[in-house]
Amino acid sequence: MSAECAIRVMLVDDEPDVRFLAATILAGAEGVEVVAEASRGEEALELLAAADPHVVVLDSRMPGLSGLQTAAELRRRRPGQALVLCSANADPAVWEEARRAGVGACVSKEDLFSLPDVVRGLVGTTA
Repeated sequence: MSAECAIRVMLVDDEPDVRFLAATILAGAEGVEVVAEASRGEEALELLAAADPHVVVLDSRMPGLSGLQTAAELRRRRPGQALVLCSANADPAVWEEARRAGVGACVSKEDLFSLPDVVRGLVGTTA
């Protein structure tokens, strides 16, 4: 990816405050742009084609489709889609299941400030 091309990120979390914080953190990161936000997995799937994100950051627990269910459907629709799972509960079993489902990275909600580095790492760029 060229330096001129920002990494496009979609945020999916049912908690508006978490989405706001993650969007603020990512907006302050060089070379990263939040192109879409969704409060549910179903909404993320609807926005996928128009947003065309490089990376989708998913909450693990949401009403309707869970983060893992959404991840599975995103990977079915776009096999190369880079995915990050965020969770308030850093349960190793959930994170292992996420990795088996094709999620490239897992981040604790307590460590949201690491998102820019995680996102860059998934698409192989550095700022």
